[in-house]
Amino acid sequence: MNSTASSSKRVFRPRLIPTLVMLPFLVTLLGLGTWQLERRVWKLGLIADMEERLAMPPAPLSELLPLGPAAAYRPVFAVGVYAHGNEMPLMARTYRGKNGEQIVTPLLLTERGAGVDSVLVNRGWVPEAKSDPKTRPESQPGGETVATGILRWPSTPGTFTPDNDPARNQWYWTDVHAMAEAADLSRPAPVVIDVGPNKADPKALPIGGQTIIDLPNDHLQYAITWFALAAVLLATYILSQRRPLDAPSSD
Repeated sequence: MNSTASSSKRVFRPRLIPTLVMLPFLVTLLGLGTWQLERRVWKLGLIADMEERLAMPPAPLSELLPLGPAAAYRPVFAVGVYAHGNEMPLMARTYRGKNGEQIVTPLLLTERGAGVDSVLVNRGWVPEAKSDPKTRPESQPGGETVATGILRWPSTPGTFTPDNDPARNQWYWTDVHAMAEAADLSRPAPVVIDVGPNKADPKALPIGGQTIIDLPNDHLQYAITWFALAAVLLATYILSQRRPLDAPSSD
């Protein structure tokens, strides 16, 4: 009876080779989980910084430009006259499930501070049926105007973003240098102003407020996943290394 009880009792007696195989995987999983927690802290700081910028009152373009990319997503305003003849469409843009494009128009600045005389303004979205400016003359105000919106430093295109075709005035991403050259701007600002919604008439074309600010923060879920995999690996290892008490130790 004692012999049977002894042989049925299992204890944790790890073998060398399985242990050496398991440890690097365990360390890697724990490291990945810890890295995701660090990334979460970084992302929370980034979100808080962006929310703080967006809450600031609009400032003149000439005041924000010297700050460089630190002024990105700051509310901004610029005074000037739109060069509607150089309107450039950002193609393949949707709004509430409808296809269309966003209209980028140079604003020739009245107040030429910070060494620039013009800035590109993303005035908002228009449907495909209104892509031709002649179909929406009311969307092209004349005279001096104030463009108020969010200051954006252009980003690089994605892997699958089509190439721009300046000769045909077809644009898929905001290339400030190429757009300024196509519009024959001499001293353009290296930024874009994304105008906000038209408070007087939200349905007026172009429909502003197209700035998408989305900083996903899924790092906690990723961290939990890595730590859970580490726990499964460790539990599997421990169970696999339990052997009868009287079993010979060998590797």
